[in-house]
Amino acid sequence: MKIIGIYLAAGKSSRMGENKLCLPLKGKPAGSLALQTAVSSKLDDTLVIVKEAGKNTWFSPELLDNQKKWSLVYCSDAEKGMSHSLKCGVQRAAEMDAEAVVVMLADQPFIRTGMINHLIARFQKRSAAEGQIEYIAPCYKGKILPPLLLSKSIFPTLMKLKGDQGARAILRGGSLHGICIHYDNGLPFYDMDTKEDYEKARGYADGRAG
Repeated sequence: MKIIGIYLAAGKSSRMGENKLCLPLKGKPAGSLALQTAVSSKLDDTLVIVKEAGKNTWFSPELLDNQKKWSLVYCSDAEKGMSHSLKCGVQRAAEMDAEAVVVMLADQPFIRTGMINHLIARFQKRSAAEGQIEYIAPCYKGKILPPLLLSKSIFPTLMKLKGDQGARAILRGGSLHGICIHYDNGLPFYDMDTKEDYEKARGYADGRAG
């Protein structure tokens, strides 16, 4: 049962004003943190979705020294919205005969390996009595949040997304059969979009409040 990570790293960082994935956090480029988490997990491989070659300077030395479990996928129309990056990843994962994908955001530096492994384990242990499980998602305060595990049964639906729609756009409709895993701690889901977000992330990384 092959489960592939899709690491969305082709965003514009327009609200940050500079490439947020290059900003230092925990002594490394911020974008490398969640990717290292993915590589350390039980994912079989991780597809890193980027816009173009030559401008991806946010990989830590550890990642560059070990590229056995991740590879770059160039998405030429990534600027048209998140759906295009996601579809690039889904198409490549389907070509790799993936049973499911785990969609991750490169600007969520505090995602934990255990969370990804929990999603994978729950998918592998699904029972016939549960029917067809189309997704498994973390939930925090009633909201579905990435990383999201998505079964290959909904790959065709994902390929119909448009513009800046992400996978959550089809999960919120309630027509899919999935499982939510509830979390009480919101820090793993923290993402960085603005300078203020980044400063808060630095505080969290240093163990300081807020």
